[in-house]
Amino acid sequence: MGTDSGEMPSSPKVRIVDNLKDFWNSSKSSDFTIVTQDQKFFVHRTVICMQSDFFNQMCKNDWAETQKKTIELKEDNPRAVEAMLKFFYGLDIFAPNDIPPMIFWVSVYQIADKFLASQLKSDVTERFVPLVHYNWEDECFPDVIAEAYDSTPPDDRGLRDTILKAAYENLPALRKSKEFQRVLREVPGFAADLILAMDIYDCELVPTRCMAAACQAEWFCPRGNLYPKCPKCAKRSVQHGYLG
Repeated sequence: MGTDSGEMPSSPKVRIVDNLKDFWNSSKSSDFTIVTQDQKFFVHRTVICMQSDFFNQMCKNDWAETQKKTIELKEDNPRAVEAMLKFFYGLDIFAPNDIPPMIFWVSVYQIADKFLASQLKSDVTERFVPLVHYNWEDECFPDVIAEAYDSTPPDDRGLRDTILKAAYENLPALRKSKEFQRVLREVPGFAADLILAMDIYDCELVPTRCMAAACQAEWFCPRGNLYPKCPKCAKRSVQHGYLG
């Protein structure tokens, strides 16, 4: 049944999340403090323990930090820690203006993994897919690859598979980048994963032509990349499989 205003009543889960926002970084009823390199956050153990197995174990096992009601995370990326805590309180997360978004989300994923915040990891994974798909041509993409591979174990595919798919589908353009070539040489496991991606994504290379009248460039492109960018003129108006 709708309300008098014609709006459907919000679910209990939505109301709980909305209420949590009111307690964000407020000393009101706070029973724990998290200190980063440049900030201090007043939090609530119930909130952080429900969403992080790390903090849950800390409270259950009565660590020294539990007794002091404070934990210092000064070795961790402060913006990523802040993002994790905002997520716990149902707040929106945005990349800071001075950090490339793909780099930022890799750091948040790493923090979520360290503090065993599985829901945050899933959320970051979902955000990361379209971000990489539409921004692989950014100059920071090689650094994104390096950061993701350096901060995750080989069996954690949350970020790696998304990166591999974008890298393989756009290899004709990426291989011209000296930074991408450096990553292929220096980042352990990436080159091998990229070779295996040919089978994983069934990316058969097909002849492709740019349809821009002033360009007409031809190259081979993975069939799975439905909207590739021309490596010559950067337009997306292309034709797959024009031979035969």
